[in-house]
Amino acid sequence: MTSEVKNILKTASVYTGTVLGAGFASGKELINFFVRYGISGIFGMIISGIFFSLIGFGVLKIVHKKRITNYHDFSVYILGNKLGNLSEWLVCAFLLVLFSAMISAGGEMSHTVFKINRLKGEIILSILCFITFLFELDGFIDINTLLAPILVIGGILTGIYIFLSPASCAFENVFKNSALSLNFSVSENFIFSSLIYVSYNIITAVTVLVSLNKLISSYKVSKYGGILGGVCVCILGISMSLPLFSNYEKIYFSQMPVLNIVLNYDFLKYIYVVILLSAIFTTALANGFSLIQNFGTKNMNKLAVKIFLTVWGIIMAQIGFSNFIEKIYPFFGTIGLFEAIMIIRAAFFKD
Repeated sequence: MTSEVKNILKTASVYTGTVLGAGFASGKELINFFVRYGISGIFGMIISGIFFSLIGFGVLKIVHKKRITNYHDFSVYILGNKLGNLSEWLVCAFLLVLFSAMISAGGEMSHTVFKINRLKGEIILSILCFITFLFELDGFIDINTLLAPILVIGGILTGIYIFLSPASCAFENVFKNSALSLNFSVSENFIFSSLIYVSYNIITAVTVLVSLNKLISSYKVSKYGGILGGVCVCILGISMSLPLFSNYEKIYFSQMPVLNIVLNYDFLKYIYVVILLSAIFTTALANGFSLIQNFGTKNMNKLAVKIFLTVWGIIMAQIGFSNFIEKIYPFFGTIGLFEAIMIIRAAFFKD
């Protein structure tokens, strides 16, 4: 395997691992942004995959062309000085929210699966993140290269297995429990919803991708690394949405809907626990690492930032995982939509 191919796979792994957080792997994001629209949600996921690929390629193209190494320089390039600086602080605020959301998800999962007190689970995950932060960029890339393939392959197989299981009545329920029977219009904002999903995930992804300068050794790496990452997100999203269609009415209000489904399958639940833990961990690392990189450009002590972030995550995690996804994510998604448009403009229409 050539070094160029390795860099493509590593870049795609980091991109995929950043997007596939607890909200995605648990099914909560998939329900809120796609499944609730019935069959149209599948088309929404395809739209999301196309934009993830396009924006990922665009960001990496700019990074390679301009040799950008941090988010500050990137935001100034696509937005100008004033808007770029404002965007940087808004992104930092969102990353703090996202990191806390992942810590909260870790506590929720610890309680649901292992019957561990939520706070203990949150503390354990925060400490694991802190240890990884000490290894800087190399540690972050290595973790994603290891866990992202597990996420993608395991998630696809889990979703398809449940969907095809005779007990799920999937082929009957995927249409019966679609948006039509739940009194949703199949065209009700599903396109806008898919774009909002892309845009708030892009906020985090961009801050991570701009730090991968040493991996982006050629134009080909930027192109295929970004596209492959978007394709993986799309395929995994569709695969994991299928069982959610089948069980929509049972798990709509669940904090961890996919987990509630797989607990009915003896061997599958152990596989899925690994998938969900991987998703939570990789995204928490992505958010935390991005913050550390951003504050590093402001001459702040990195060790102090790492300690603060660890404690912050535990405190703010008490808000609750579902509240993050339902109330806070869409707000930042609207902001991210503007950034996504400016990325496309800068990557493909700006000299």
